[in-house]
Amino acid sequence: MPQFRFSGYSGGEPLPVVQLTLADDEARITPLLTAILDTGADGTLAPFHLLQAAGFKPGRVRRDLTPSGVDRPVEIVVGFEVTVKIGSLELPDMVVYGSREVKEAVLGRDVLNQLVFTYDGPRRVSDLLEP
Repeated sequence: MPQFRFSGYSGGEPLPVVQLTLADDEARITPLLTAILDTGADGTLAPFHLLQAAGFKPGRVRRDLTPSGVDRPVEIVVGFEVTVKIGSLELPDMVVYGSREVKEAVLGRDVLNQLVFTYDGPRRVSDLLEP
């Protein structure tokens, strides 16, 4: 059961994060990424330049990204079909959207809904359980 400590702060509060890698069917893989656990995000995002640098090929899936709490225009993000690897957990056939706006990866409900995890705010840790 991987355990991850919260890291950094946003709005004065610690951020729940996990470390993960993304891989495609051609054995290309990203370096280890830190991703914010975001139960308010519909989809999972990664910086576009990291997906491009790994050599991933974008798919046909596109969607609008509307950042909340920020006065920025809507961004059209491109989907990449990958395997999300978190510790020993592997989630194949997930669509991760490449964004030119995000600085860190965001693990959204599309991936989180595949997992069982605990969120221990007082101890500032998240535990991921085998699904």
